Amino acid sequence: MNDTCTCDVSSLCITPLTIKARGVNFTNSTSFTIPGLFTGCFFLAGMRKSTLECFYSESCIAIIEEYLQALAPPNKLPSPLNASIRNPVRKSLLKQLWTWNYFAKTVTISDEREVRQLFIATRLFILLLAISFVVLETYYVFERVTRLYHIESPTLEQFIHLQEDQLINHSLSCSCSTLAIQYEDFIQIDYVYHPVCSSRFSNPDRIEVIEYQPTYFFLDFRVLAPTFFNALGLYCEVAAKHIEKSLASFIRLLFVADQAFNLEVFTEKKNAIINNFKSSTTRAFVRDLTIISNMTRNNGLMTTHRTNFVFIMHGTYPFYTLMYAYTPHFISLEDPLDVCICFPGVQCHNPMAISSNYSFLPVRFLNIPGLFTGCLTDEGIRHSSLICLFNQTSVDLISYWFNASNVLAYDANMLNHFTPHSTVDEMVNEVFVDRWNYLIGGLMEILQIAIPHVVRTIFPLYSRFERWWHRQSPPIIPRSKLSFQILINQLRQLNLFASEDPTKDDEHEIRSQILSTRIFIIVLLLALVILTIYSSRVEITKTVTIFSPSLYEYSQLYANRYQTLICTCTNIAIRHKTFIILQPNSHPICQSSFVDLRWLDGLVQTSFIPSGIFIRDFRAIGAAIFGTIASLCQLLMRTINDGLLDFGEITILSTQVISKEQLTNQGQSLFYLFESTTENAFINSIQAFRDAMQANDLPSGYETSTFVSIFVQDEQNAQLLAEPIKYNHSCSCHKDSTCIESAGVYNYPNPVINYRIPGFFIGCYIIETTLQSNLGLLYNQTAIDDLRTRIAFDDYNPDLFNTTALNASLLAYFNTTTPISKMMEKMMIDSWHMQVNYSAYYEQCQPNECKYTYIVTHNVVFIVTTITGLVGGLTIILQFVIPRAIKLALRTWIKYYRRTQVQRISIASTIKDQL
Repeated sequence: MNDTCTCDVSSLCITPLTIKARGVNFTNSTSFTIPGLFTGCFFLAGMRKSTLECFYSESCIAIIEEYLQALAPPNKLPSPLNASIRNPVRKSLLKQLWTWNYFAKTVTISDEREVRQLFIATRLFILLLAISFVVLETYYVFERVTRLYHIESPTLEQFIHLQEDQLINHSLSCSCSTLAIQYEDFIQIDYVYHPVCSSRFSNPDRIEVIEYQPTYFFLDFRVLAPTFFNALGLYCEVAAKHIEKSLASFIRLLFVADQAFNLEVFTEKKNAIINNFKSSTTRAFVRDLTIISNMTRNNGLMTTHRTNFVFIMHGTYPFYTLMYAYTPHFISLEDPLDVCICFPGVQCHNPMAISSNYSFLPVRFLNIPGLFTGCLTDEGIRHSSLICLFNQTSVDLISYWFNASNVLAYDANMLNHFTPHSTVDEMVNEVFVDRWNYLIGGLMEILQIAIPHVVRTIFPLYSRFERWWHRQSPPIIPRSKLSFQILINQLRQLNLFASEDPTKDDEHEIRSQILSTRIFIIVLLLALVILTIYSSRVEITKTVTIFSPSLYEYSQLYANRYQTLICTCTNIAIRHKTFIILQPNSHPICQSSFVDLRWLDGLVQTSFIPSGIFIRDFRAIGAAIFGTIASLCQLLMRTINDGLLDFGEITILSTQVISKEQLTNQGQSLFYLFESTTENAFINSIQAFRDAMQANDLPSGYETSTFVSIFVQDEQNAQLLAEPIKYNHSCSCHKDSTCIESAGVYNYPNPVINYRIPGFFIGCYIIETTLQSNLGLLYNQTAIDDLRTRIAFDDYNPDLFNTTALNASLLAYFNTTTPISKMMEKMMIDSWHMQVNYSAYYEQCQPNECKYTYIVTHNVVFIVTTITGLVGGLTIILQFVIPRAIKLALRTWIKYYRRTQVQRISIASTIKDQL
């Protein structure tokens, strides 16, 4: 572009934009440099560096009008987060205990024999109570007990010590205070690139361009080396930006854990996370490069070094037409006729060498080990190894041609993953990273995972003892049978409120006590009846817990108790790949003979007609169209497979077991999201490439976008004229890269179409031609055979190759005439098989328990416990209230009775006195 920057070295070279006066007078033409506007190797590069200052100036606009001879003047741009009494007390207590009669107050004592019986009953009661207490204490002492130790906010050292204790290691449970932690809080990833990425050879600012000589063979190392090493440096630069962007997204992801892991488990999970990051990053990088490479090759975009197309001049002086032909690459150093030609679908790799001066068959006298050129620069680079840069002799040779000094060869001992013989393609597949370094970042970061909010450690102490005491039933002492009348009399004399010294009670007091007893029993029975009726009508919510339920048990529980069933998952983060199965079914074209290399090569052979062929003839571009279809199939399947790998590593958070219906619906939603995201990402990548081609007006080697001619003025001056090709007589490729017209077979030299090929088109670029075509013809065997005859396929291909029609019955979503652009929007996938494996999900969830609640009435246990709990208090209240109420009532009645009797006696005496 200028004296300091050439497009061979950098595609970002720019120069000020100038405008010349119209006319063909090249000697005295005047020019005007437009302020702020630049042009470059590509239009977009110059445009992005330009400013619009000229369009704010009336004088600048006037000059442009003068040079362009504008019909109408353009408008100027407008402005703008203690006790000596111990022994007497002891004796007094012992005496009271010895003479204590617990049952004396419950019966009426009539003789000394009955008093003895009550003393014996009291001692027997105390003995049995003590024995019961000892038995219960012994049971609880020797019973298996699970003890729960609760440690608040332990340190990391405490946590590690508990983990190392083999006695409790299996029962340690640590719940995290933070459920989700960003990767950047505990993972640090560093990496070391291949030495080439820091090499002088891969930095265009640190090397000098080899001075070009017209006598050099156009595939000579001296011609291609600057572009080769510059492109290699761009690979490193793009890889660095890709890793930086991927890492920025990665560290913002969340690590989900409700329990702290031991070091072994945590290390395993950490390694899985990092390995997934590495694989997804490399896959995306390789996929992006493949899209660019395939689209460039399929559209026949020419390189300035003529590595895929060469120029051939046709015509007579002074006007010549510039025609293109596939570039031959000389593969063998021994046999100059061992040639690979850059046909569609073919990749040629030619060893780099310094050759003799320009000739059609140059002699190679110095080979550059490991370096190759190809139809495209990136194809040659990716096929190359950098073994020459590990050899000082080779480095000195390369340095000589780059005018560099003191350049040392790479040290092979510096390599970790790669070897000196590793190809650049292998480096690309590893994003040029020779060594990954990652660690758990710092003590504070570990504490966020290892130190839980509450640490619960369970110390089960297991001791087995033989029981040496067995409760024996006391002997049953037979008693004489009481008569019914005796029983009735005893009930009548029942006194629950007898005094401690019954001898002091008079007959009236005893009757009051017996009456209180009867009322007490009646009231107590009525209260028990009322409590029983009430308790039987109370609704009780009961909770049932099932530990470690199987899938069958869960299914039964869900069918009957789904409204209140809760099952907590042991593993709350479950990967999609463990329970979601996705299988794509691609379009039949992607497995057909029409994407076979033999079909593509056969189409190329049909273009070699001795008499010539029209540039718009299907035979000239057919191989490129089907090569693009094959490339799309491969690229789309690779994109889908990469997407499925990434999709499988994504987790869903499930603290509770999800029902089968809910999981199926959620899986369907996840699939739709994956499908749309993958489709949009791929379409955007392809569209960006299509837009760049049109914006830069890149010519195609198939001569489908630009017609180039040369006007020779004299021996030293010539003018290169580029004219955009029009389709359907009006659509210009300069304005619209989607221009197309029907494809066909033409006569030659008179370009008259004699056969139109149904469904296929020709246009400015092969990608546009392919996307607007449909495959209807390929479903009809008769039409296929007719096409083979029209293009003389079998005449130019002696080897038998059958092309079978596609089966339309295999289509589900597409139809026979669906445009390829619509197929590409669906990733060439005609149907998907999606299955949610619920048993696999349940196995991953591993619920440790399930709970459900239900409501019951007339519960016997509740009735008994309620009555038992209330009867004690009720009895005490009644025992306190009823005797006093009876005494008060009797006293009141006696007073009333006596007063009445006195009044009666007084009246009687008065009457007697009157008589």
